Amino acid sequence: MTRGKSILSELKTIRKQVAVVAILAAFAAFTSCSPMYDELTPNEVKPQTRIFVCCPEEMPKFPGGHTKLMEFLSENVRWPKDLEDSCIQGRVVVSFVIERDGSITEVKVSKSVDPLLDAEAVRVVKLMPKWMPGKLNGEAKRTKYYIPVNFRLQ
Repeated sequence: MTRGKSILSELKTIRKQVAVVAILAAFAAFTSCSPMYDELTPNEVKPQTRIFVCCPEEMPKFPGGHTKLMEFLSENVRWPKDLEDSCIQGRVVVSFVIERDGSITEVKVSKSVDPLLDAEAVRVVKLMPKWMPGKLNGEAKRTKYYIPVNFRLQ
């Protein structure tokens, strides 16, 4: 029984030292270079609702660049308390739209791991400050973006 207790206490110690790693893979999840029309019937297509899935001339940028995005994610992502005693880990992919003014909308989980990890990844994406929007022909455009957030026990 002593060995069982030591393993259990060791596991609890490891779980307390969990490092949450967030990785940005901006181009990995993009699927096409054509605009996507969001939630409209064919008779209702309006230019202001276009969302570019990839390939605007200038991609959206997090304020301060990739390094600041990594810092923001690592500082704000927290391991859900309800999962401290479980071994659940994995990568949650979150999609969102960066609007013309840089705000973030339409935050959704594209690849799920666990409802609690999914909710944490969505919470952190919604906390992000305004981005510099993507541009096409010098004009700001709505752009769909994907961020994978890794939850890993170390």
